[in-house]
Amino acid sequence: LRKDPNHRLRSISDVRIELVDVLAGASVTMLRDSGATAAPVKSPTRAAPRMRPAVVLAGGAALLLSVLAGIAVSRIAAGGRAPADASRSLALSLELPPGVVLAPGYSPPFALSPSGSHAVVVAAEAGSTRLFVRALDGVALRALPGTEDARQPCISPDGRSVAYFADRKLKRIPLDGGTALPLWDFGSNSRGAAWPREGTLVVSASQTSGLLSVPDGGGKPTPLTALDAARGERSHRWPEAVPGGPWVLFTVGFEGASYDEGRIDAVSLDTGERKTVLSQAAFGRVLPGGRLLFVRGGRVHAVKLDPVTLKTSGVPEAVLAGVRYDPQNGAAHLAVSASGAVVYGPAAPVSPETYLSFLDRAGNLTRLSDKARLFRDPRLSPDGRSVAVVVGTSTESDLFVVDERGTISQLTFRLSPHRPVFHPTDGSIAVGAESKGVWRLLSVAPEGKGPPRVLYEGSRRVYPNAWSPDGRSLVFQEDRAETGWDLLVLDVDVAGAPGGPPRPLADTPFHETNAMLSPDGGWIAYESDELDALVQAHVRAFPGGGGKVRASAAGARWPTWARDGSLYFWDTSAHRLSFAKRSGPTFGENAPVFPAEGPFTPALAPITISVTGARFDVVGNGERFLVLEKSVPPHEPVLTRPVLLLGWDPLRR
Repeated sequence: LRKDPNHRLRSISDVRIELVDVLAGASVTMLRDSGATAAPVKSPTRAAPRMRPAVVLAGGAALLLSVLAGIAVSRIAAGGRAPADASRSLALSLELPPGVVLAPGYSPPFALSPSGSHAVVVAAEAGSTRLFVRALDGVALRALPGTEDARQPCISPDGRSVAYFADRKLKRIPLDGGTALPLWDFGSNSRGAAWPREGTLVVSASQTSGLLSVPDGGGKPTPLTALDAARGERSHRWPEAVPGGPWVLFTVGFEGASYDEGRIDAVSLDTGERKTVLSQAAFGRVLPGGRLLFVRGGRVHAVKLDPVTLKTSGVPEAVLAGVRYDPQNGAAHLAVSASGAVVYGPAAPVSPETYLSFLDRAGNLTRLSDKARLFRDPRLSPDGRSVAVVVGTSTESDLFVVDERGTISQLTFRLSPHRPVFHPTDGSIAVGAESKGVWRLLSVAPEGKGPPRVLYEGSRRVYPNAWSPDGRSLVFQEDRAETGWDLLVLDVDVAGAPGGPPRPLADTPFHETNAMLSPDGGWIAYESDELDALVQAHVRAFPGGGGKVRASAAGARWPTWARDGSLYFWDTSAHRLSFAKRSGPTFGENAPVFPAEGPFTPALAPITISVTGARFDVVGNGERFLVLEKSVPPHEPVLTRPVLLLGWDPLRR
């Protein structure tokens, strides 16, 4: 507006030059004044994070955010790389319009295009979840019609399409809108997808599958990886392409272990070769310049990575204080583009340690243990006065007993046991344990006196599940080569010695696990994934006869009986305890689905339940429940404002 034309800014490019000069020499964090805060980002000097005061963006100042974001994105998109000067890195709050919130859950709710120019967000508006598209050099969030109930998106290498799961299928749709194209039916229990090259998608179809290669125009999938049961692998999930090569990273989950004990592997699309990249890590993502990001304990770590050999070097360092992460699922709210842009959802770090606690029906917690430890597999004694529990990791742990006063006693040494189960009369505890490639069902004597007695042994992984009320039959699960996890029954004599080989109880091609017998011994509840690889609770007569009844309407884990015959389980869709009661005297083949009568635990109760050892048990008629209480504050921030990082190098000195 100056009168002298020589003193005027003649175009927006002049503004860009002025703003870049302002940014030179210092990092800037810009978070809209909305109450949201980002977890600290490691500074280039490795010292405590040093950031200039946040620029408050309100009213007309929002234009500044758009301009600055446009500068950073244009630099990345044009050159295919992050800015050379780390002092110009930006941290931006990725705002959502009023009434639009990110979809909850463990899956990453966003994806970035390879150029870093667009973000796809899984968000809910007016009770409906769909995909939204945001150009990062703009401020508008645009819904993609026809993507209702979408989850786990990934963007094509050319940045023009997005693939996602919905309606039991993998689909793709253009980013600028159009008709969604179904590619293949994978059911409702997928664990991520990647789009490493034109023509090929890589998919984890379920929580117990290897990876599949899928034509991106539709067609029959082909296996890309296979689970190695001999090494205890139970899942290959959360695939991610390594830019510029044939490699796809993925997370390996192990039986009985959380994903803090997981491993990042890579597979070649060209040859099928597999490589181990990093252990004790999950959700690997690659930044330009040879930086591998991964998650452990809810913190994002970084380590140097050779993108050709996939060998890491140096010591991994924590570079983001906290990201939303599920250690029982291996998923993090984190996305990376090939250009170096990063988006993540901030949350408190997750501790693997828990308290042994009792939860009442009002939601109150009473701690049995005064110290948080690496507790696993808690199980009540028949009289309810003590708890058998494993303390340690899946490979380095021992069996302990905690009495009603909180006194803890160690029963084994260097055994690494799994799934303790009290005998109903003699006080011994059955566990599963491995030594030199042989898996055994062992009976540990009361107070750990004397060596454990071997009940059964074989080459496949075995866990005890439940004793019959008379102590003469032990139900256990075995991971068999032909049919996966099956339920078997081992009969013992009055002295507790095996009376012959085990007999099958449930040995279908699906996985049957975590069985519990009713108090009268007439019914057995167990898990099965026969529907869409989604684990549900089922009930059938014991020791045989009659058909089974599905006891849960949605996903369910750890079916457990109360003394009055009510069946409790962890509702995996609502993240809370639920219970069901028998609708009649018997469960015949034509019996209806067992209706859940009353969820009562708040969905965000500070307890942890997972297939990897964080189970629960019922006290009496359901007045209280033995649970593992999280050792972090129960409040979790509502994820509505993810953080966008531009030009960030987590390992720059």
